[in-house]
Amino acid sequence: PISFAHLPKSITKLVLENCTFVGGFDWSFLTGSNVRELDFIRVKDVDVTQLGSALAVYLKAQGLDKLRCWGSTFVNETLAAVGVELGRIKRLSLEDIRVDDASVELIALTLQSPNSEMRELMLSYEDETMSGIENYLVPALKHPSCHLTKLSLPVYFEWHGEAAERLEDAFHNRRALFALLQGQQVRRLYCSLWRLPVEM
Repeated sequence: PISFAHLPKSITKLVLENCTFVGGFDWSFLTGSNVRELDFIRVKDVDVTQLGSALAVYLKAQGLDKLRCWGSTFVNETLAAVGVELGRIKRLSLEDIRVDDASVELIALTLQSPNSEMRELMLSYEDETMSGIENYLVPALKHPSCHLTKLSLPVYFEWHGEAAERLEDAFHNRRALFALLQGQQVRRLYCSLWRLPVEM
């Protein structure tokens, strides 16, 4: 089996793509590494308890410049396990993921912490994530301790039988999002996979 136990100190970016972890993979290798950017791309079968615990220890000791999770199903549970140490991540990117309300609330609490180092956030969302953005994220942006300077909000759709109705609802959510962000401190807003213009 492959082991990262002796990962060279020269490696500062680790990308795990299309990996399946079996047999209780040991994530404690992070503690002795010099990784500054960590990417999980379509990763499966992760022991969330082990990963969350190891990541929390690593974040507390060293922090991360960037954590990117793309299309990986274990993210919500991992964020919950990391808890308050989430604020040691400078750039957090959650792409093509069903981010639940609990995760959005945790991110919002992180942004409001005076010790938070988070400056950039990419948060993909679908219709059900809008309530978390409205109830937790937007109020956090108003908080004096929030120093977020870049917010990216790509939107992903699932096309089923009622595609037209879903599209109409999504446009409504975008208009609501723009209204909610009026007057906030965020200086850059990135919108991908949107059909523009959006009528206000």
